[in-house]
Amino acid sequence: MDFAWLQELFEEHRRDLMMALFALGGTIVRAMGITVQSGQRALRFPGGRAGAVLDPGFHWLIPFLQVAKPLPTRSRTLDLPAQRVTTLAGFVFTVDANLVYRISDLRRALVEIDDLEKGMGQMLGLGVQEVLRSASQREARGGPALDRLLTENLSRRLEAWGVSVEQAGFTTITPTRETMRLTQLGHATAERGRALAQFTRSGETLGTAFTLVGTRTKARSRTRHLRSLEERSRRHRRHRSLLRPRGLTPQQTRELLRDLESGELHARQGRLARRDKRTTALRKRAGSAN
Repeated sequence: MDFAWLQELFEEHRRDLMMALFALGGTIVRAMGITVQSGQRALRFPGGRAGAVLDPGFHWLIPFLQVAKPLPTRSRTLDLPAQRVTTLAGFVFTVDANLVYRISDLRRALVEIDDLEKGMGQMLGLGVQEVLRSASQREARGGPALDRLLTENLSRRLEAWGVSVEQAGFTTITPTRETMRLTQLGHATAERGRALAQFTRSGETLGTAFTLVGTRTKARSRTRHLRSLEERSRRHRRHRSLLRPRGLTPQQTRELLRDLESGELHARQGRLARRDKRTTALRKRAGSAN
């Protein structure tokens, strides 16, 4: 039998065949063992079944019949992205939380769940929701007590996956704008009550005092109100200085200022000017007739 064509084919593709043989050899060599780094442990799967736990170091494997999956067993952290939580009282908070954990049972961590880190992130979100929903308004402000509740909740949830929770807590708990207004409503009401009493004791009328204190139903600026009072006072002083040389009594001055403020004086002057104009026209008409 003539194998000349096979030799020619080998000579033609020698480079490609050598590269394929090197790649196959490297794959076999890599499948013959695994190196477990410090801070890790690995679980050996002979024939697809969970077997022995491997400590750090090099371990031989039967190529293609045994595989090993390593996982870090040192302490690690997991951060929860910001999310909104509504408590049973109806308050809404934007919270951030984190988790410090360690894998204590490697077999459970690799067998009981497919993606451990993804599942832990979901459990962390559920734990945050459960703890904050049942928390009171005072507890929702954060603190060691709330962190302890979150740690206990996550320890109970993650125990089935072979994960030990070392510490869990809330990094930030920020109430929304509406929640901030509701939680501070009592304090703001007491402060406005004291300010209202102070204004009324100082001689202000009740309406002016309410305007100065400010409410959500009276959207009037305190500064603007004070500016208008100052402008009116300045205008009165200017008018008094103009009326003083005329020798008017204080009562007449007050009446003129009141008419001027209400616009009655301008209206009266307008009526007098129109009457003088009509009188002048009648006189001119009578003179032309004569």
